[in-house]
Amino acid sequence: MSDLELKARSMERLLSIDFIRTPDSSRIYALGHTGKSRMLYVLFQNGNAYKYLGITITDFKEIANAQSVGKKFQELVIKPSYPYKRIFLEHLAQKAINQNHAKK
Repeated sequence: MSDLELKARSMERLLSIDFIRTPDSSRIYALGHTGKSRMLYVLFQNGNAYKYLGITITDFKEIANAQSVGKKFQELVIKPSYPYKRIFLEHLAQKAINQNHAKK
């Protein structure tokens, strides 16, 4: 299993969302969407992960199903300048641990 696959699976578990693998993209490894809260998670081929706010499920599906995922992502997310934040797995893991302890 590659490092990227491990990272994508970890993000799925920590965020409780499914990621769609984009095997034909040279830029984007996988995409995930939260649905009603309109957050798009992107894991890039270089290992960096980002969360984009305000992305509709319609735009997510359009990106995921595009012939060129990178170009569609550029068109629907980057050019409109949606707010974003870099994601660090260590922070996600710590947040999940803290939430788990708070439930006890």
